[in-house]
Amino acid sequence: MPLSAGSTFGPYSIIGPLGAGGMGAVYRARDAKLGRELAIKVLPEDVAGNHDRLARFEQEARSASLLNHPNIITIYEVGEHEGTPYIAMELIDGRSLRDALEDGHLPLRKAIAIAAQIADGLAAAHERGVVHRDLKPDNVMVTRAGHVKVLDFGLAKLAAPQQTDDTMVMQRHPATTPGTIMGTVGYMSPEQAAGAETNYRSDQFSFGAILYEMLTGRRAFHASTSAETLAAIIRDDPAPVDATTVPQPLRWIVERCLAKAPDERYDSTRDLARDLQRLRDSLSEPTITSGASAVPRPPRRRLLLPILAGAVLLLAGAGAFALYLQSTAKGPALPEFRRIAFRRGYVSSARFTTDGQTILYGAAWEGQPIQLFSTRVGNMTSEPLSLPLADVLSISKTGQIAVSVGRRFSEWFVTNGTLASVPVGGGSAPREMQTNVQEADWLPDGQNLVVVRNVERQSVLEFPAGQPRYTSSGWISHVRVSPDGGTVAFFDHPLRGADNGWLSTIDRKGAIRRFPTIYASCQGLAWRPDGKEIWYTAAEVGFFTQLRAMTLAGKERVVFRAPTRLLLQDIAPDGRVLIDSQTPQIGLAAVLPGSTGERDLSWLDCSFAPDISPDGKTVVISEQGEGGGPKYSVYIRPTDGAPAARIADGFAWGMSQDGKWVITQSGTEAQHLTIVPTGAGSPKEIVSGVGDCVWPQFFPDGKRVFYAAAIGSHPTRLYSQSVDGGKAVAISPEGYGGSLLPKAVSPDGKRIAVNGPQQKLMMLSLDGGEPRQVPGSVDDENAIRWSADGRYLFTSVLGDRPSRIYRIDLQNGQRQVWREFHPGDPAGVIFVMPTAMTPDGNSYVYTYMKMESQLFVVEGLK
Repeated sequence: MPLSAGSTFGPYSIIGPLGAGGMGAVYRARDAKLGRELAIKVLPEDVAGNHDRLARFEQEARSASLLNHPNIITIYEVGEHEGTPYIAMELIDGRSLRDALEDGHLPLRKAIAIAAQIADGLAAAHERGVVHRDLKPDNVMVTRAGHVKVLDFGLAKLAAPQQTDDTMVMQRHPATTPGTIMGTVGYMSPEQAAGAETNYRSDQFSFGAILYEMLTGRRAFHASTSAETLAAIIRDDPAPVDATTVPQPLRWIVERCLAKAPDERYDSTRDLARDLQRLRDSLSEPTITSGASAVPRPPRRRLLLPILAGAVLLLAGAGAFALYLQSTAKGPALPEFRRIAFRRGYVSSARFTTDGQTILYGAAWEGQPIQLFSTRVGNMTSEPLSLPLADVLSISKTGQIAVSVGRRFSEWFVTNGTLASVPVGGGSAPREMQTNVQEADWLPDGQNLVVVRNVERQSVLEFPAGQPRYTSSGWISHVRVSPDGGTVAFFDHPLRGADNGWLSTIDRKGAIRRFPTIYASCQGLAWRPDGKEIWYTAAEVGFFTQLRAMTLAGKERVVFRAPTRLLLQDIAPDGRVLIDSQTPQIGLAAVLPGSTGERDLSWLDCSFAPDISPDGKTVVISEQGEGGGPKYSVYIRPTDGAPAARIADGFAWGMSQDGKWVITQSGTEAQHLTIVPTGAGSPKEIVSGVGDCVWPQFFPDGKRVFYAAAIGSHPTRLYSQSVDGGKAVAISPEGYGGSLLPKAVSPDGKRIAVNGPQQKLMMLSLDGGEPRQVPGSVDDENAIRWSADGRYLFTSVLGDRPSRIYRIDLQNGQRQVWREFHPGDPAGVIFVMPTAMTPDGNSYVYTYMKMESQLFVVEGLK
């Protein structure tokens, strides 16, 4: 029975119909409890009355609900209401690929962009053992922003026989045995059409049929009857794709997917996705042409690899050429670049092994967690290591790898993991050594390490491990031991929310030396093999770093510059350099009053949004890139998309409750705070009086601020101070004060949700009493804001994948997901951080950091 607008179906209110088909009707509905709109697929009566089919459906739908990928629709619930089964799922603002194909073939770039996303979603499903079985244009949605969502995983097992060429054919045999024909006629694989056993390669064939249709505007297999269409799938090849408009590598991808024999298709769908992603990224290069190739055509099963390998090599050469033209080297001895990693994503760390030819690196490809890979100079491929998810920190001369197991971001730029060691050759599981380790490097003896540990939200450098030598109230990165083992070089960053800082050294006695230049961005460091210089990547202004060198006497020079962001990873004994060319993007998106869609509010090249006004009409933006200038810049921007207005230098932390003031901080003088008006008025200066302070925020009354500060080597604690100055007053025990977000104070100003010892989210009462853990909270959780009535706390966990906002009921500790964020293209996304929301919860803003890497071995740098 159709559902009418305004009716109730289970816990949902029906808004109106979205469509109908053989698998049932789909409605737009609202979940009043979570305050979101969604889609409900109500299944037909024949499904409800067939217990076997219903059981198969529930099993398949629940398997699909475990898939967590931006190109696969999210299933919220599989349920039943008054005997009628239904699926509650993500609501997509867009149209089906079938609708998009009504006007004929798609433009080439659009077709490749859509195909790459479909393949990425399929690959993720296949890696989890889930096969679609009914892939067709009707089951692919494309949002208005061009993001792809694949629908109806596993539902092929449910559909009943119909009479048209576009519907399912099913026999009465179990779906997992030969003899069952299942799939949509015209998009079935030959093995499906013949009723033979199927696996993930069957989806590849269906995908090939879709790609063919996107490129040609006609179906690969379509006859006057279903039987004739099935026969054509089994015995015939479709007409060739036009060689004058479609690049040869793409035509070969289509042919490989449409191979009749399953073993002539891809060994893994991930390889298919990678080929499409590379082709998408290189489409504008001259090495990809639309005309026919003069190269003789190799045997069918070996078509793809040599051609794409050549294209990628030429592309890498072009990128290297663009880089070395910017070199400061003079004369004919230009540096030579050889690219060694070719997938899309983020390279976290990379090191040469002792042979100088093998390279181990940790990378998060295509939005997946960081994993270790191995390659050799000259290879086109990298092999994943059979280890738990980990990143490489250091490789000793004795052949031991120091790895960070489970490495994840715990704050902006700051990562944590479990330090472990494993032989380079493998053969044993990692031996765990320490937890909460940010950085580590082997000493020359190959037995001991220098480590940086996260202790109560501070970075503690131990030289060697177990002997604390220096504590930073900010954070420490890229520790590297000199060749003689007597000195450790590192970057000391004064703010945990930024990567500005100083190049510094420490010796075995604990003597610290800080070189005078404070860089706007500094990451990546290694010693020259002779120990005479420290090489590092840093920028005095903005985000585009240069490769620099510093002698221990303090003489600095620029070794190499390029119109991109560089990150030095390692230097081999023979002087070859391992360097990462990065494409950074830090931006922000918001959901605004009266809107369910997101609006990109990024202003310049590195936009961070710490706060939003209570009415949702203004966001505070910190610009930390090239556009922000050497001292960074603070802007306020209307959320209606109007231009931003610059109001101050420095870094912004939060806005007062009345929206009239923004609290800012200098990037170099961390003990100085400035209260800046958003309209007319004069700034107010505050000097903390207790040293460097971090995470400063307003109390609700706007008359006081609070911040975290550490005196000497003591852990941080919270201090309160009037906006008119005066003495700072301690308001917490030691060990409190990490990752405070703008509205961490309760509406009545009597409680603060703050990170305490062991990364616990604690409730601090300003009226006295012992701090207590927030009920229902987890480690590394941050408070975003309180609800207006003080009953709920909204939180996030930095490093969550996907990123979420949680709502915790402070009376009973009940915890639920309130919002979830899925970047459309996850490749290179390091993290998504919800940062601020309005009191009514109707508007919120989040910041994302994306970094795509190209890893090179460089010869000839001096």
